[in-house]
Amino acid sequence: LPGVREQSQIDHALIVQAITSRNPEAARAAMFKHLSFVEEKLRQDIAVVEQNKKVAAAADAQPTDLLISSKS
Repeated sequence: LPGVREQSQIDHALIVQAITSRNPEAARAAMFKHLSFVEEKLRQDIAVVEQNKKVAAAADAQPTDLLISSKS
């Protein structure tokens, strides 16, 4: 995913800096920010994969399959 590697490197540096500075509040905040970022990017990636599956399934469907599913 675009930007993930760069942001993760920044996040990790901030986490390490907070830990080495013995600042648990900053470490906790940096870790929370990082995990929130990763979670959001994973959700976005999963959404794209699911959408691509739907598009692929529709492309593989027969015209009669599409008519049946549209009536449901």
